[in-house]
Amino acid sequence: ARAVDEPGLAGPRCTGCGQCALVCPSGALAPRSTVMQVEAALLDRDRHSVAVLEPTAAAALMSELKVEALPRLIGTLAALGFAGVVDSAWGADAYLASLAERLHRERPQVSIISPCEAVRRHVRLNRPELADWLPPEPGPAQTTAFNWRQKLSPELGLAPGHCYLVQVTTGTAAKEEERRRSVDRERGLDASLTVRELAGLLRRLGLT
Repeated sequence: ARAVDEPGLAGPRCTGCGQCALVCPSGALAPRSTVMQVEAALLDRDRHSVAVLEPTAAAALMSELKVEALPRLIGTLAALGFAGVVDSAWGADAYLASLAERLHRERPQVSIISPCEAVRRHVRLNRPELADWLPPEPGPAQTTAFNWRQKLSPELGLAPGHCYLVQVTTGTAAKEEERRRSVDRERGLDASLTVRELAGLLRRLGLT
């Protein structure tokens, strides 16, 4: 598989959306996995692991695991080792407020409002002339992680550095955002798991 950002045989540069791995008939293509790192963090008693659950990921995970109620899903994640589960919608208000402030201040004729990292990367790599249309960063999940680490964890008596925040998402583009932010040394999310990865981990450990 070619590396992210490298041009393919035809078409635009890779945005890390993961669709190629989803439809690959041989299984030769697979997204970069952080399952082992997350599993190690969940076993580390000195770490307070928190799942940052996107609403769409919660619905997809409940469907995948045949779970009918959200409290039962949260209980399953607690049995896996997560000390907390937080909805990324917690950070959506701050994201939307930032977006609204920008729209009011700049009044652009067109604006992309999706916080999806695959959309951002597509624009940056393939349509750089539209970069001014991109929405503000960080997105809801990253904002939720920042709020948890910097504001809520001290209230709970936790050192921000001892928190391990894992985004649960339906796509793989968040993995590239996580990689990019780790280079920038920004402390928000520590890892990203897709619904498929998390469901596979739960099944492997007999928690479904």
